[in-house]
Amino acid sequence: MSPQQKQKMSSGARTGLIVGGVVAAALIVFIIATFSTGVSSVDHDAQYAEVAFSGTVLPLSPEEGTDPAVGMPLPELIGQSFDGTPVSITNDGRPKVIFFLAHW
Repeated sequence: MSPQQKQKMSSGARTGLIVGGVVAAALIVFIIATFSTGVSSVDHDAQYAEVAFSGTVLPLSPEEGTDPAVGMPLPELIGQSFDGTPVSITNDGRPKVIFFLAHW
């Protein structure tokens, strides 16, 4: 192996170490920033509110056969959003889509 090839390999290895070190340092900074944001300061009680419903409770779906809830009106839900704004899902004749999302 010529001296030029050895120097080329040496500088390539050095560049790889520098890039790897920068990536590792950025990852450490990201982890520290993520966990130092004070997750414990979240008010978990503010995430829940009372929800009232009116109407008929829908029957559970059977494992086989027709669903007895087909054609029944949905119960109406009344509650509030996280900022206290009233929210209601009522039977006003318009179709509705209710989207439940969980972070886990």
